Amino acid sequence: MITEKETQFARHALGLTRGKIAYRNGFHAGGKDIDTGRSLEAKGMAVSFPPSELFPDVIFCITTKGFEAIKKRGEKLDREELERIKRLDQKALAGASR
Repeated sequence: MITEKETQFARHALGLTRGKIAYRNGFHAGGKDIDTGRSLEAKGMAVSFPPSELFPDVIFCITTKGFEAIKKRGEKLDREELERIKRLDQKALAGASR
């Protein structure tokens, strides 16, 4: 089950607020958005990357499971994001097996 807040978080991360093709995959989260990202991560629908010198916020990326949960009819990943999301799926699986 995915909440409306989580759905909006994932759609924003994927750039699906502007069209039917997910052209990016990243949400620079701060404040309460971190809780939403962590909730998606616990469900296997996102992975996180810690803050760094270059990016001071936690970054969440959506997995295939997350995309499938939020996509609407006719929406898809662009070819580059399709390749990237496969690597994120592997990261999510590695984190789940710990």
